[in-house]
Amino acid sequence: MRKLDQKLRRLNHRRIDAFRKWRLQLFLALFNQVNEGPETPPEKRVLLLRLDGKLGDTITATGFINALHENGYKVDIVARKANTFVYAYIKTPHRLYSLKKGIVSLFVLLFKLRSHSYEAIVCSTHITDPASLWLSRFVDAKTKIVFKNEQIEFFDVHIEKDFFEKHVTDRYQQCLKAITGHTSPAVEKYELNIPEAALTAAKKFIGDHKKVIILNSFAGARLRNFSFATTKAIIEALTQDALVISFGNDGDLHILREWKKHLHNANWVVPHRGDFAFNAALVTLANAVITPDTSIVHLASAVGAPLVAVYREDEGFEKNSKIWAPLDSKSSENKKGHKIIYAPLPDINNVDIHQIVKATKELLALLP
Repeated sequence: MRKLDQKLRRLNHRRIDAFRKWRLQLFLALFNQVNEGPETPPEKRVLLLRLDGKLGDTITATGFINALHENGYKVDIVARKANTFVYAYIKTPHRLYSLKKGIVSLFVLLFKLRSHSYEAIVCSTHITDPASLWLSRFVDAKTKIVFKNEQIEFFDVHIEKDFFEKHVTDRYQQCLKAITGHTSPAVEKYELNIPEAALTAAKKFIGDHKKVIILNSFAGARLRNFSFATTKAIIEALTQDALVISFGNDGDLHILREWKKHLHNANWVVPHRGDFAFNAALVTLANAVITPDTSIVHLASAVGAPLVAVYREDEGFEKNSKIWAPLDSKSSENKKGHKIIYAPLPDINNVDIHQIVKATKELLALLP
């Protein structure tokens, strides 16, 4: 059964990849011309394209933005509405453009960006999309960088993607080196500055509890989500030591409220709001965070929260626990450490609950 599930997953990956390649070929037929270089001398300004709308990927790019600023570059960012709000929590000066759906919005944005001649365009989306191709092709830049995709000829630099041994920040180090000639430790330090209003609201919600555990059960993929049974077992094992808060987006909160009907525990609470700022504030204030492999791993890394991250065992074609691992404890000044737990394939709910509980209690034991 396990081998069949893995085979079906690989076939589904190939189906999705085939559709993306077909869509890209249509655009490449129009835009795949050799880049002639900028029409005017480039400014010391970099254009970063982040158009996949993924929250975790957006957070992992924040160190790269700071490193560019440290090297004297101005940074323009193009993102989708789903992830533009993250950049509001970066202190580094930057100009942010939100790209809406539709060809009209794309043309309006292109007109704005063509008023600049960039030192570099970085297409940092891991799966290149038509909008990124359009902007990369028709906006002036001395150097155009993409995460490796050799069939797109108008990019000058193709960054190698190592899905087996390298952390995602290695790609940004390569981008920085292509632009500045060197790497920087700043790339490996994510940044999120949580609004005071959100921190105040989170403190009020937590109240007088001295030990607080954030438990995230959702990862946007069925085989990476904690089930009710897994969530229940973790809660029952840890609520005698601390307050456990389960959170998520609005859809996740609906599921959690249904679960609350079947699990009555005074030390397990679910907030009434699921916005990013409030959730990020809760993570910032937590004594420990438990989450499957998802954006909360990178959020916890950014704010320095002690973390227990649960990954499915790495597969032959991709090692999520290396690519998307939490940052090393040396990479964040206020980070108290993190622990990685592995679950046997294919389902993350095959995890040994005792390992999660033990790791969490070890983090709580570090408290004064």
